[in-house]
Amino acid sequence: MAQKPTLPTENTVQFLQEKFNGGVTDLTLLSGGDWSQAYSFVHQQKKYVLRWCHSSETFEKDAAASLLSNEAMPVPKVIEAGRQFDTYFAITEFAYGKFIDKLNAAEVQNLLPALFDLFDALRNADLSNTTGYGGWDKNGTGYRKSWKDHLLGVNGPDDNPERFTYGWYAKLAKSPIGTKPFDDLYPKFESLVEKCPEVRQLIHSDLLNYNLLTLDNHISGVIDWQCSLYGDSLYDVAWFTFYEPWYPEFGAIQLSQKLRAHFEASADSTNLKERLVCYQLHIALDSIIYNSAKENWKNAQEVVDYVHTVLSQLNNL
Repeated sequence: MAQKPTLPTENTVQFLQEKFNGGVTDLTLLSGGDWSQAYSFVHQQKKYVLRWCHSSETFEKDAAASLLSNEAMPVPKVIEAGRQFDTYFAITEFAYGKFIDKLNAAEVQNLLPALFDLFDALRNADLSNTTGYGGWDKNGTGYRKSWKDHLLGVNGPDDNPERFTYGWYAKLAKSPIGTKPFDDLYPKFESLVEKCPEVRQLIHSDLLNYNLLTLDNHISGVIDWQCSLYGDSLYDVAWFTFYEPWYPEFGAIQLSQKLRAHFEASADSTNLKERLVCYQLHIALDSIIYNSAKENWKNAQEVVDYVHTVLSQLNNL
């Protein structure tokens, strides 16, 4: 299944003009996003975002996450969602600001207090009306029976043709990389899973990749909750730790170390080093799977090469 719809712009224009009885202006195609085709537009002097997607899951999770929105973790409200042109759509509030991916080192430094508040808001989100672990659905029901079950599932069978990653292992086997790096890495990761706690906290799991907006040293929008999980919130810290080499501005101010220090001071830090390595290895394995499914061997090789740096942390445990 194709990841991202490519509806003709005229279809979007027609849809919006009919829905709002005219008066839609400033239609702009937005960049980024592997899963949805997005536009911003203005109606009655208010700015909105329209997204098209092959699956309704992203929009359903966005709507559920918006119910947890607060000052530290602002999630744009989903105004309307449905289906048109055999494609799912959602219209949401527009979040103004600059993506954290584009900030310079000084701007990231100034954002630190807001980042700390965001991580605290995620960790302390009220999940009392939800169940399960790992990925979750529109009803707040997690797909896994435990956090460890979710983690170990990264090596699960890919026998569902409806999944985007279907056939990733066969593709990897035929690639210049081969399956050996994945097969060698998995046991090292698996040995650390027992160090991870069975906690149910909210994890965004994709705060980079143009999903975190900032404005005036505050968080102005947390978008795209498709990858969100229930489990150990240290996982979001691991995201920043793993991907810091791809963001020199983060490294310049030692962002990942500061996020880790904040977590250590404000949350359960039992086995923190082992957990952090475990989650980085999980992210690496998942990235290899994702890039193998896309046959993006350049990105997959970068991950394989970088994993040696993560593994070196094991010597210091």
